[in-house]
Amino acid sequence: MFEEGYLRPDYITVEEGGANRFSSLPRDPAYYRAYRPPQPEVAKAQRQPVKYGFWFAAVHAMVYAASERDRRVAFATVLPGPLTNP
Repeated sequence: MFEEGYLRPDYITVEEGGANRFSSLPRDPAYYRAYRPPQPEVAKAQRQPVKYGFWFAAVHAMVYAASERDRRVAFATVLPGPLTNP
C-alpha cells in the first residue's frame, strides 16, 4: 500500500499490510514518546521538495471524482450499480 508522506513529508511510504487501519505501526502513544532515533554519523542530506505536491494531487482527485460522477450519470441505464475492481 502506498501512502503519501505520513511518516515523513515529501516521501512515499510503502507498507506490506496496508495503510491507516491496516498499518503494522504501533498504536500506543507511549511507544512514540519513548522512542529516540539513532543519531546519524554523517550529515543529513538536503531536503528536496516534491515537484508536484498537495495541490496537484488534490486537483487531480477532484477531476477524477467529477469524471466518475459524470460517468455514472451518463451510463446509469447501461451500467446499473457501481463498478468494482477484482
